[in-house]
Amino acid sequence: MTIDERFEALKQTVELLAHMQVEGERQHALDLAKTEDALRRVAEAQAKTEEAHAKTERTVNRMGRFAMVIARDHETRLAALEEGDDADA
Repeated sequence: MTIDERFEALKQTVELLAHMQVEGERQHALDLAKTEDALRRVAEAQAKTEEAHAKTERTVNRMGRFAMVIARDHETRLAALEEGDDADA
C-alpha cells in the first residue's frame, strides 16, 4: 500500500467519522425536540390534574359544610321532637 493509498483510506475514514458525527448530532436534536415536547405535554396534563384536584377539593369542602348544616338541623329537629314527646308524657 502506497502513501497515497494510505492517505486516501485515512481521508475516507475521517469523512465517514465526520458524517457519523453530523448524523449523531442531527438525531440528538430530534430526540431532544421530542423529549421537550413530551415534557411540555406532561406539564400541561399535570396543570389540568392539579386544577381538577383543586376543584374537587372545593366541592368536597362545600359538601362537608352542607352536611354539617343538615346534621345540626336534624339534631335540632330531633331535640324538638324529643322535648315534645317528653312534654306529652
